[in-house]
Amino acid sequence: MLTLCLDTSHKYLVIGLIKDGIIISNFMQESWKRQSETILPEIDRALKTLRLSPKDINQIVITAGPGSFTGVRIAMTIAKLLGSLTDIEIFTISTLRLYAGDRNALVILDARGKRAYCGRYNNHIGDEMILKLDDIHEQISDDTLIIGDGKLIGYEDNYPDIVSNFLVCKSYWTKVDNVDLLKPVYFKEASEYKPNI
Repeated sequence: MLTLCLDTSHKYLVIGLIKDGIIISNFMQESWKRQSETILPEIDRALKTLRLSPKDINQIVITAGPGSFTGVRIAMTIAKLLGSLTDIEIFTISTLRLYAGDRNALVILDARGKRAYCGRYNNHIGDEMILKLDDIHEQISDDTLIIGDGKLIGYEDNYPDIVSNFLVCKSYWTKVDNVDLLKPVYFKEASEYKPNI
Protein backbone atom coordinates (compact mmCIF):
# COMPACT_ATOMS: atom_id res chain seq x y z
CA MET A 1 0.00 0.00 0.00
CA LEU A 2 1.52 3.29 -1.12
CA THR A 3 0.19 6.51 0.39
CA LEU A 4 0.98 10.00 -0.85
CA CYS A 5 0.78 12.61 1.92
CA LEU A 6 0.42 16.30 1.06
CA ASP A 7 0.22 19.47 3.12
CA THR A 8 0.17 22.85 1.41
CA SER A 9 -1.95 24.67 3.98
CA HIS A 10 0.81 26.67 5.66
CA LYS A 11 4.26 27.98 4.74
CA TYR A 12 5.77 24.53 4.27
CA LEU A 13 5.36 22.31 1.26
CA VAL A 14 5.13 18.81 2.70
CA ILE A 15 5.26 15.68 0.54
CA GLY A 16 5.56 12.23 1.99
CA LEU A 17 5.37 8.69 0.72
CA ILE A 18 4.42 5.90 3.11
CA LYS A 19 4.66 2.29 2.00
CA ASP A 20 3.11 -0.40 4.19
CA GLY A 21 3.39 1.76 7.29
CA ILE A 22 6.97 2.92 6.66
CA ILE A 23 7.99 6.41 5.53
CA ILE A 24 10.03 6.02 2.37
CA SER A 25 10.18 9.68 1.30
CA ASN A 26 10.03 12.81 3.44
CA PHE A 27 10.10 16.30 1.92
CA MET A 28 9.40 19.45 3.95
CA GLN A 29 10.54 22.80 2.63
CA GLU A 30 9.52 26.36 3.33
CA SER A 31 7.83 27.36 0.08
CA TRP A 32 5.50 30.20 0.95
CA LYS A 33 3.70 31.34 -2.21
CA ARG A 34 5.70 28.88 -4.35
CA GLN A 35 3.93 25.66 -3.49
CA SER A 36 1.88 25.49 -6.68
CA GLU A 37 4.97 25.65 -8.88
CA THR A 38 7.01 23.29 -6.72
CA ILE A 39 4.62 20.52 -5.73
CA LEU A 40 4.29 18.54 -8.99
CA PRO A 41 8.04 18.47 -9.76
CA GLU A 42 8.76 17.38 -6.17
CA ILE A 43 6.13 14.61 -6.27
CA ASP A 44 7.60 13.44 -9.57
CA ARG A 45 11.14 13.56 -8.17
CA ALA A 46 10.17 11.57 -5.07
CA LEU A 47 8.44 8.88 -7.13
CA LYS A 48 11.26 8.59 -9.68
CA THR A 49 13.90 8.39 -6.96
CA LEU A 50 12.09 5.32 -5.61
CA ARG A 51 11.40 3.94 -9.10
CA LEU A 52 7.67 4.41 -8.66
CA SER A 53 5.00 6.07 -10.77
CA PRO A 54 1.70 7.80 -9.99
CA LYS A 55 -0.04 4.51 -10.91
CA ASP A 56 1.55 2.93 -7.83
CA ILE A 57 -0.25 5.30 -5.44
CA ASN A 58 -3.16 3.63 -3.62
CA GLN A 59 -4.10 6.42 -1.22
CA ILE A 60 -3.71 10.16 -0.81
CA VAL A 61 -4.06 11.95 2.51
CA ILE A 62 -4.18 15.75 2.54
CA THR A 63 -4.77 18.50 5.03
CA ALA A 64 -8.23 20.01 4.66
CA GLY A 65 -7.42 23.20 6.57
CA PRO A 66 -7.59 25.52 8.24
CA GLY A 67 -4.83 27.42 6.53
CA SER A 68 -4.01 29.60 3.58
CA PHE A 69 -7.04 29.96 1.30
CA THR A 70 -4.97 29.21 -1.79
CA GLY A 71 -2.56 26.83 -0.09
CA VAL A 72 -5.18 24.36 1.12
CA ARG A 73 -6.60 24.17 -2.39
CA ILE A 74 -3.28 23.19 -3.99
CA ALA A 75 -3.06 19.73 -2.40
CA MET A 76 -6.84 19.38 -2.61
CA THR A 77 -6.81 19.98 -6.37
CA ILE A 78 -4.17 17.31 -6.88
CA ALA A 79 -6.13 14.85 -4.73
CA LYS A 80 -9.37 15.62 -6.58
CA LEU A 81 -7.72 15.18 -9.95
CA LEU A 82 -6.08 11.86 -9.09
CA GLY A 83 -9.19 10.69 -7.24
CA SER A 84 -11.50 11.41 -10.15
CA LEU A 85 -9.22 9.72 -12.70
CA THR A 86 -8.32 6.62 -10.69
CA ASP A 87 -9.54 4.42 -7.86
CA ILE A 88 -7.21 6.08 -5.35
CA GLU A 89 -8.69 6.45 -1.88
CA ILE A 90 -8.60 9.99 -0.53
CA PHE A 91 -8.41 10.95 3.12
CA THR A 92 -8.26 14.31 4.88
CA ILE A 93 -6.94 15.45 8.22
CA SER A 94 -7.14 18.74 10.07
CA THR A 95 -4.00 20.83 9.58
CA LEU A 96 -3.92 21.64 13.28
CA ARG A 97 -4.28 18.00 14.34
CA LEU A 98 -1.50 17.04 11.94
CA TYR A 99 0.86 19.57 13.49
CA ALA A 100 0.00 18.37 17.01
CA GLY A 101 0.53 14.72 16.16
CA ASP A 102 -0.19 12.63 19.25
CA ARG A 103 1.04 15.25 21.72
CA ASN A 104 -0.89 17.32 24.21
CA ALA A 105 -0.20 20.74 22.74
CA LEU A 106 -1.44 24.12 21.61
CA VAL A 107 -0.92 24.54 17.87
CA ILE A 108 -0.72 28.12 16.59
CA LEU A 109 -0.66 28.90 12.87
CA ASP A 110 -0.74 32.43 11.48
CA ALA A 111 -4.16 33.42 10.13
CA ARG A 112 -3.06 36.97 9.28
CA GLY A 113 -4.83 40.09 10.54
CA LYS A 114 -3.38 39.64 14.08
CA ARG A 115 -5.18 36.29 14.41
CA ALA A 116 -4.12 32.67 14.54
CA TYR A 117 -5.67 29.29 13.91
CA CYS A 118 -5.41 27.47 17.22
CA GLY A 119 -5.83 23.82 18.08
CA ARG A 120 -5.77 22.73 21.71
CA TYR A 121 -5.24 18.99 22.18
CA ASN A 122 -5.38 17.06 25.42
CA ASN A 123 -5.61 13.28 25.68
CA HIS A 124 -6.83 12.93 22.08
CA ILE A 125 -9.58 15.52 22.54
CA GLY A 126 -9.20 18.63 20.42
CA ASP A 127 -10.76 22.06 20.10
CA GLU A 128 -9.99 24.16 17.05
CA MET A 129 -10.74 27.84 16.67
CA ILE A 130 -9.45 31.16 15.43
CA LEU A 131 -8.29 33.63 18.05
CA LYS A 132 -6.91 37.15 18.16
CA LEU A 133 -3.23 37.02 19.05
CA ASP A 134 -3.90 38.95 22.26
CA ASP A 135 -6.35 36.25 23.41
CA ILE A 136 -4.06 33.25 22.91
CA HIS A 137 -2.20 33.68 26.20
CA GLU A 138 -5.41 32.65 28.00
CA GLN A 139 -4.94 29.19 26.45
CA ILE A 140 -1.40 28.77 27.82
CA SER A 141 -0.28 27.36 31.16
CA ASP A 142 3.25 26.69 32.45
CA ASP A 143 3.40 23.21 30.95
CA THR A 144 1.80 24.00 27.57
CA LEU A 145 3.72 22.69 24.58
CA ILE A 146 3.40 25.28 21.80
CA ILE A 147 3.71 24.02 18.24
CA GLY A 148 3.80 26.13 15.09
CA ASP A 149 4.16 29.89 14.84
CA GLY A 150 5.11 30.60 18.46
CA LYS A 151 6.88 33.84 17.52
CA LEU A 152 3.48 35.39 16.91
CA ILE A 153 3.00 35.51 20.69
CA GLY A 154 6.57 35.78 21.94
CA TYR A 155 7.60 32.10 21.98
CA GLU A 156 9.96 30.16 19.73
CA ASP A 157 8.63 28.70 16.49
CA ASN A 158 8.36 24.92 16.76
CA TYR A 159 7.57 22.84 13.69
CA PRO A 160 7.31 19.06 13.85
CA ASP A 161 8.29 16.47 11.27
CA ILE A 162 4.96 16.70 9.49
CA VAL A 163 5.37 13.59 7.32
CA SER A 164 5.99 11.53 10.46
CA ASN A 165 2.86 13.05 11.96
CA PHE A 166 0.79 11.83 9.00
CA LEU A 167 1.69 8.32 10.11
CA VAL A 168 1.25 9.04 13.83
CA CYS A 169 -2.20 10.53 13.14
CA LYS A 170 -3.52 7.77 10.90
CA SER A 171 -6.47 7.16 13.23
CA TYR A 172 -7.59 10.76 12.54
CA TRP A 173 -7.71 10.39 8.76
CA THR A 174 -11.23 10.88 7.42
CA LYS A 175 -12.13 9.00 4.25
CA VAL A 176 -13.63 11.05 1.42
CA ASP A 177 -16.53 9.12 -0.08
CA ASN A 178 -17.28 11.57 -2.88
CA VAL A 179 -14.27 13.45 -4.27
CA ASP A 180 -16.59 15.99 -5.93
CA LEU A 181 -17.81 17.12 -2.49
CA LEU A 182 -14.32 17.62 -1.08
CA LYS A 183 -14.03 21.18 0.26
CA PRO A 184 -11.48 23.05 2.37
CA VAL A 185 -12.17 23.86 6.00
CA TYR A 186 -12.06 27.58 6.72
CA PHE A 187 -13.03 29.55 9.77
CA LYS A 188 -12.41 33.21 9.96
CA GLU A 189 -14.19 34.47 13.03
CA ALA A 190 -14.55 33.34 16.63
CA SER A 191 -16.64 30.34 15.63
CA GLU A 192 -15.19 26.98 16.55
CA TYR A 193 -14.56 24.11 14.20
CA LYS A 194 -14.50 20.63 15.71
CA PRO A 195 -13.77 17.92 13.15
CA ASN A 196 -13.46 14.23 13.82
CA ILE A 197 -10.33 14.68 15.89
